[in-house]
Amino acid sequence: MTRTRRSAPAEGAPRQILSDEYPVTSYTEGARWTPTTRTTKLLESHGWLVDICERRINRTLTRDLYGFADHVAIRGDRIMFVQSTSDSNLAARVKKCEEAQALPIVLAAGIWVIVIGWKVVDGHARYRMVML
Repeated sequence: MTRTRRSAPAEGAPRQILSDEYPVTSYTEGARWTPTTRTTKLLESHGWLVDICERRINRTLTRDLYGFADHVAIRGDRIMFVQSTSDSNLAARVKKCEEAQALPIVLAAGIWVIVIGWKVVDGHARYRMVML
């Protein structure tokens, strides 16, 4: 999570996968946590100030900030919006973020947008991240 910002990819360039090997989180009890809780714990462990910004409409429906962000994270002068999901829904959530009307404005403002997909393997929570 302590990566330096690279120049923006060219229009139509492939998305950047930040972790290919499914890093293991340091908390095995997290195997039963939701992706939102796992993401919050992960970002906080790397020094980010994190707040959950999705709003619950009813028992089954939530509304994300700007249509795609579950978390807002701040560290130093960097702001990041994060969408958290299960690993099996990672591609669908990346597509959802890419189709959001607010995404170009958010990226133009210099805000990072990251999608984190979680899965549990042998009782350990593992994740992959895609940076838009």
